[in-house]
Amino acid sequence: MQPMVVGSGALKSVGTLGNALLDALPRDVLGRLAPSLELRLLNAGEALHESGEPSRHLVFPTSAVVSLAVILANGEMAQAAAVGREGVVGLGLLLGGGASAQRAVVQITGAGIRLASLPLARELARSERLRDGLLRYCQTLLGQLAQNVVCGRLHPLEPRLCRWLLGTADRLR
Repeated sequence: MQPMVVGSGALKSVGTLGNALLDALPRDVLGRLAPSLELRLLNAGEALHESGEPSRHLVFPTSAVVSLAVILANGEMAQAAAVGREGVVGLGLLLGGGASAQRAVVQITGAGIRLASLPLARELARSERLRDGLLRYCQTLLGQLAQNVVCGRLHPLEPRLCRWLLGTADRLR
């Protein structure tokens, strides 16, 4: 699928974009970002960024689910967190642009909205609401990571599977 720019006309006709973080932004902020937003199909198995590499884009899933996975030296991989329509992938851009500790791989095919680093940086300098919303999401994601560590260590397989299924169902509506 070719990327489609989500211009201001699409915003007026649609009303919402399907991602909670983008949909919570004030109209003026979203209007300034709109020419830089690209709607993309995210295919299962597609890597949005690799561990050890910096993110070049934020990706706001709208119907896809993305796994943030940690890869060990022996090649084993474990999911640290999942991101769907409630969040964003590529937070390294917000937190200093360094290399990511996780591999971001699409777990369930769907759509996502991509925003490149330059328009993001411009709007972060201008909009406290954008900055605060993304930082609050960082805090939420850290909580999810901590919860996943505790569950992985203390809970048997069946409750962990139930938690994963319920979380995935929420992300897919």
